Amino acid sequence: MSAPRYVPLLDRSAIDEAARQNQALWGYGRSEAEHLEHTAAQLAHAGPELLRYVGLVTEQGLVAASKRYGLLFRAGGREARVLGIGAVFTKESERGKGHAPALI
Repeated sequence: MSAPRYVPLLDRSAIDEAARQNQALWGYGRSEAEHLEHTAAQLAHAGPELLRYVGLVTEQGLVAASKRYGLLFRAGGREARVLGIGAVFTKESERGKGHAPALI
């Protein structure tokens, strides 16, 4: 397998794969179809500057993915753009190979 490459904005098929992988943890009782639609709606509503899926991909496909939150932090009269990371997953067959830490 080739070394994974970072993809800063996953396409819909990779997002659906990531959502399928994290449904057990983040689906809150939704069916797979409902969870995929919920995920797509969240991303569309927020827009890629606020919320997007990023990932590590090889020729064989997605190996790890995470939600990336773009946030504006305000404190003491100052502002800074910050990054949040959530819903990290690694494809089961790729676990233990360092993909999640590499992605983060």
